Amino acid sequence: MTELVNHLRNFGKNFSMTAVHVAWVALALVGVGMFSINKLAGYLAPTDWLTWFYTTPLGALTFSAAVYGVTLLFVLSPMIMRRKSKTEVREALGLKKPLQFRMVLWALMMQGIFIGVAMVVTLILYSLNISGLDLTERQELPFAELSGWYEYVAAFVLLVVLAPVFEEMIFRGYLYGRLRKYSGVIISTIITSIGFGVVHGQLNVAIVVGLLSVAMCVLREKFDSIYPTIMMHMFQNGFSYAMLFIVPLYGIKILQ
Repeated sequence: MTELVNHLRNFGKNFSMTAVHVAWVALALVGVGMFSINKLAGYLAPTDWLTWFYTTPLGALTFSAAVYGVTLLFVLSPMIMRRKSKTEVREALGLKKPLQFRMVLWALMMQGIFIGVAMVVTLILYSLNISGLDLTERQELPFAELSGWYEYVAAFVLLVVLAPVFEEMIFRGYLYGRLRKYSGVIISTIITSIGFGVVHGQLNVAIVVGLLSVAMCVLREKFDSIYPTIMMHMFQNGFSYAMLFIVPLYGIKILQ
């Protein structure tokens, strides 16, 4: 009987701590990051500035940098208030282990596995013909086209550098690392991947990035570091950036 009580007590503690950390990251990203920056921009910025923020690459880069920065600061605020050391903060974000060359090789290998799995899953979903699921729907971006060279640079920095670095620190770094202590590898991977998919909005995109997250959680677990997950995320976003904006310059439209 005592053993059962202890088991239930541990389960309750682990479940509650898992829920707390998921809610904390969700609050940081949506309730604080996106909401506060949107509200602040709405109160302080003129209408033409808001149009620039939401429809241009430079504006999207500025807006996203603000959202990511505020979100990460809020996520880490308990550690900051408790005056945790830089080493402890880096460990919480999955940045304590040094960068290794084999991380690059593993990131490339997992990228290949992910592409294969994603293709198989996509074919299966096509064959099932699920109502309301449009697998051909293009991912919504705050900008549709690029013109000047600075817009190509801004879009590249946002999609291939800023998003991978900050999203990995938040999801595979902080969230997965915290959940791993209470829920184990499988549950932590599932929750992290579902959350990562949900924040991307569209169902077809959520499925793909959810699978991507599973592959990156494998890397996170193997190396106890987000360096390889950042690299894999950059590979994926870099490929999408090239297909969306660079390849069409040569008259080839694949993802459009």
